[in-house]
Amino acid sequence: MQVKEQDRNAVELSSVTKRFGDVAAVDDVNLSIREGEFFSMLGPSGCGKTTTLRMIAGFEHPSMGEIYIEGVPVAGVPPFRRNVNTVFQSYALFPHMSVAENVAFGLQATHAGTKAEIAERAQHALDLVRLGNYGKRRPRQMSGGQQQRVALARALVNRPAVLLLDEPLGALDLKLRKEMQLELKNLQTQVGITFVYVTHDQEEALTMSDRIAVMSGGKVLQVGSPAEIYERPNCRFVADFIGQSNFLQGQVAEVGPELVTITIGENGSGLTVRSPRLDGVQTGSAVTLAVRPEKINLSRIADAHETSSNGLNRAVGRIKQAIYMGTATQYLVDLPGAVSLTVERQNGGNAQHDTPSYKDGRLFAPNTDGGRFVEHEEVLLEWSPAVTLLLEK
Repeated sequence: MQVKEQDRNAVELSSVTKRFGDVAAVDDVNLSIREGEFFSMLGPSGCGKTTTLRMIAGFEHPSMGEIYIEGVPVAGVPPFRRNVNTVFQSYALFPHMSVAENVAFGLQATHAGTKAEIAERAQHALDLVRLGNYGKRRPRQMSGGQQQRVALARALVNRPAVLLLDEPLGALDLKLRKEMQLELKNLQTQVGITFVYVTHDQEEALTMSDRIAVMSGGKVLQVGSPAEIYERPNCRFVADFIGQSNFLQGQVAEVGPELVTITIGENGSGLTVRSPRLDGVQTGSAVTLAVRPEKINLSRIADAHETSSNGLNRAVGRIKQAIYMGTATQYLVDLPGAVSLTVERQNGGNAQHDTPSYKDGRLFAPNTDGGRFVEHEEVLLEWSPAVTLLLEK
């Protein structure tokens, strides 16, 4: 086999397609995964992310295209000859073996050293996942999180170039998942191995990844850092799947050198919003805008500054619902023109002001400025054109 002359990425997919009958589970995917990065493939069930991972591992074969591992094409190379290991959601530990024997199994099967050398490597792998004193236990004596770490140690002990992880935290409860997310990222940084991680959990991907590929319908829609994916989604699907967004349908009223003015609402009777210009957008075009709930500032009409907007998008609305969520309060605000926006405010540190209360059946939700917004109260919404996303599709 010849090493690809261009960039030596840990993994590269070149125009990879996988068909099952007439269905394209993966459709013309191109990806370059850098050495030593934590790379996540994120998307809903059936988007093609697990099939892509299985093709990298060698459990499935592309219908078209080529896969390279460390610059070497791996078409026809069986899984056990690829310099990768896979950790699945099901840990598949041998119940009749000790933890140390489970970790050492692969080394023993390939005769990867003397008995003492294999034991030393297994112990080192257990030390990495903070289970150094658990080698003599059986898997049934371990918690779910501990079993997950044993599976990681078993995969790492072979020192693969790439570790593939197929939703390995899916069987854990929420609190343990959050703890393991941080442990996984710290472990990846420590060992320096390329991690390719599959998940449908957006928070998981944002927490751990250096870069994320968002997938839908077998295609990669966007690749970028967590901040790029969240702050600058390139289409409605990404903006909707990653975090929460308000979507506004409107028509372009004016195209300026830097900003575009859009009228929102039924027959343009709602508000006027400005956003950064997008190439190709013309006056009269129907467009979709997105703005994150936490990017919108909420204040009382009485507390509003002078009529000058200081370049901000502004709208007057009425609170329809206030939902206390602990660390934040979420407001649903009705605006003119049959438009509604969701606004999220972080709750402050004053316990007196942070505790929600009820009066006459209405929720008085916490507010960081020390007051309380009341359901049905008229409020002012303000947000910067810079955080208003004009989406291509």
